[in-house]
Amino acid sequence: MTQSGSYIMPETDPQAIGPVVVETLRLGRHELRLARPAAPERLLDLGEVADAYDADEYMPYWATLWPVARYLAEVILEEPWARPGMSAIELGCGLGLPGVAALKAGLAVTFSDYDATALKFSAESARLNGLTAAGLVALDWRCPLATRFDVILGSDLIYEARNLAPVIALFEAMLAPGGLVLLADQNRANAESFKEALTRAGFVYKLRAFAGEVPGTVYWIRRP
Repeated sequence: MTQSGSYIMPETDPQAIGPVVVETLRLGRHELRLARPAAPERLLDLGEVADAYDADEYMPYWATLWPVARYLAEVILEEPWARPGMSAIELGCGLGLPGVAALKAGLAVTFSDYDATALKFSAESARLNGLTAAGLVALDWRCPLATRFDVILGSDLIYEARNLAPVIALFEAMLAPGGLVLLADQNRANAESFKEALTRAGFVYKLRAFAGEVPGTVYWIRRP
């Protein structure tokens, strides 16, 4: 595991996390297995989580499978855009479902999150599906890597206004020429501001709406 960034949450003691369940998810024609904490709310009671919130407004969002991560995984598995061997990174990977889907589609996926425990769970989910991550990177969005990727994946990254500028700056720094960003959002309040910021930064995008129990949108984002 490599590390980069101004704030990284160390790995949480497995005993504090509690039992882990393995869930089988049906995504269109595909099935993927995913490891996750059985009771993610337990993390809210940990002293180190309270300290991390005081330091950087950290919350253990990684431990919950958010609905739009499923939408993004479905897009990755069903759209004919992927070419085997393309390099990809999942930002704020959490449990890593989109990244595992991209591995299954043949991409070389690096999982990144600023919580080291999320990286551990993503790697385990890849293993459960007979797959191996290209890398695990403890990454703060505010400090992009020098590496560029053909594909950048992310779900529920723009739920806070403070995330908009660093996320777009990361796209500028880490997206390879001709590359693609696939981002899923739960139609949160910052969506319009995000679209405006993308346009100002010179990106173009198209959208696909999902009307499930929790409505969401998947963005295809490129720089002409």
